[in-house]
Amino acid sequence: MKVLVLILSSVQSPGTSNHTNAEVFKSNYKVFRRDRKTSKGGGIFILIDQKYNSIEAEDLHIDNDCEMLWAQLSVVGVSSLYIGAFYRPPNMDQPEYSSYLDTCLARIPEGENIWLGRDFNLGDVNWDSNSVRPSSAKPKLSQQLLEIANNRYIEQQVTEPTRITDHSSTTLDLFFTNNSSLVNTTKVIPGISDHEAVYVEASLRPHKAPPLKRKVFSYNRADHEGIKQELNSFCSELSSIKESSVDTLWLKFKHKLTSLMDKYIPTKIIKDGHKKKPWITHRVKAAMRRRSKLYSRMKKTGKESDIRKYRNCKSQT
Repeated sequence: MKVLVLILSSVQSPGTSNHTNAEVFKSNYKVFRRDRKTSKGGGIFILIDQKYNSIEAEDLHIDNDCEMLWAQLSVVGVSSLYIGAFYRPPNMDQPEYSSYLDTCLARIPEGENIWLGRDFNLGDVNWDSNSVRPSSAKPKLSQQLLEIANNRYIEQQVTEPTRITDHSSTTLDLFFTNNSSLVNTTKVIPGISDHEAVYVEASLRPHKAPPLKRKVFSYNRADHEGIKQELNSFCSELSSIKESSVDTLWLKFKHKLTSLMDKYIPTKIIKDGHKKKPWITHRVKAAMRRRSKLYSRMKKTGKESDIRKYRNCKSQT
């Protein structure tokens, strides 16, 4: 399943409530926007494909001038997805501004998926080592962002610069998630402003790997006599080779043995379905079967003795 989500900062439009969604966006997107109140341009918005069930996360709304917006997307069979857009203006040096982000992250129910992106304007964080660079212009704000990410268990995924000038290249546009194992691709692509765009492909549920096909030898049907005869002849051939290294002789023997296996041993293709779990031994399987039988007996009789036996077996299993 693919969910198309755009998390963006407005350059100029919509930027003001005088512009309707229909003037700017296509009708197949559901639009969540927060326009900048202090100027004609700017603001943030989130676009989500109309075919998915999404609403604005009212519980995460902050009644101030903080440019932050949250949407909630519901998908059958998995936890809800909270999608956040956050913009920190370059001249906003008050720690309280970023603390609003921490407040919203704390309100998201445990176990839900989180995607958080946009322009944080803090390029002095080394995300590989999760540390603030010594030459940081805003060390307190950078350290605050790191602490928010660590305390709320979200990981930053963008590793390439998103703003490149003649004199510098910094990673200002970030993408956070609380389940980085489900992020398939993160890359920076050409943008439409002085910032590049961040492109992310992520999933809401783990992908099940298709069964692997592999060739196996049926040794019980092998022509052992044919292998022995050819190996005896090959042994004489190896003995006649003079001044060859051990590695050379080994490679010749290995190649010959492999070719004989393909020639004299039948093969078949099998699929590896469920991977074997080495901790599920025969002893464990026997305990699980006994537990199931005792459970059925307990449900049928309701006797205290059967309940006690089931609980003891379950504990041991």
